[in-house]
Amino acid sequence: MTGPEKGLPSSSDKQEGRKQSSGVEALEKRLARYGNAAARQRNNLGYLAQLLDAGRHSTPDMLNPVWPDVFKYVLDDELKALKAKLENCGEWLQFRRYKETGSTHLYRASLCRIDLLCPLCAIQRGAKHLRNYKTKFEVIRMGYPRLIPVLLTLTIKNGFDLQERIDHLFRSVEKIKGKRRNAKSGGRCQSEFSKIAGAVGSYEISYSEKHGWHPHLHIVVFLTDWIDQKALSEEWLAITGDSKIVDVRLIDETNLTKSLNEIFKYALKFHSLTPAQAFECYLVLKNRKKLFSLGVMRGVQMPKSNTMEGLEDEAYDELQYWFRDGKYKPSSPAAKKLHGGDD
Repeated sequence: MTGPEKGLPSSSDKQEGRKQSSGVEALEKRLARYGNAAARQRNNLGYLAQLLDAGRHSTPDMLNPVWPDVFKYVLDDELKALKAKLENCGEWLQFRRYKETGSTHLYRASLCRIDLLCPLCAIQRGAKHLRNYKTKFEVIRMGYPRLIPVLLTLTIKNGFDLQERIDHLFRSVEKIKGKRRNAKSGGRCQSEFSKIAGAVGSYEISYSEKHGWHPHLHIVVFLTDWIDQKALSEEWLAITGDSKIVDVRLIDETNLTKSLNEIFKYALKFHSLTPAQAFECYLVLKNRKKLFSLGVMRGVQMPKSNTMEGLEDEAYDELQYWFRDGKYKPSSPAAKKLHGGDD
């Protein structure tokens, strides 16, 4: 007998089945990640509600004990506005699952865009920046093939006063950027940063009970010559007065998404922060730029791109999910069918 036996699935059918199963598994992992983020956002929302209920003259025991004067910096109207925005965030997600390719894209969602208080919006912001700057990276790589792509990390000494540590970090960064400008314009400054042809960077903040706040910077840099890590460490210590830990490593271009994700994933490590600490970070950082760029990373002529490109005419299923009982559950018929009818 030639060909597959009647009634038995062909090898192509089996391959398609494995592809569909893998796609569903990837979507479920994504929904679980979003669900965990939305649950943390609900904890932060609950904290804002507590602040409002307590009133502006509440005792500070419900606040982060390292910053009991938080009420001096917040008005009731601001708290109400924040609470209102977070209340409707992440209530539902709508995906489009394309039948021919099996790809799934988040199409619509109820989002607050306050990524310093909302882990779900932090994920979305990070994904957007990752897409954009990955394209910019590739454009620069093609235009300047001799430049060396490197991941640079600058740290400062930990401390329990977040405002002071953040101010210290940003002042130090401005000083070393100033030395770069001076060196490149023919001034007397000598700086390892003068080897940077272009860069984009962002801060990240975590917290530990033992050491306090840990603000640091991750920067993607394009170098004209390799940075001397020891010299940069000494230069950074001279600027900061208390910090010499720096890291310089070549970017793994074979897995560029993973390499760049270190920069753009999120500003706060929410899993290490209590709601009070997350709110403290929001108050300190809300008026700070989350990204900075310099040199050839500025003004990059981006090719037109569209994550939905090529899918406009492809048939798709609408998958909708509601956030209920701490996780995302399918609510549309297509979503329920995809996940085996579970609701």
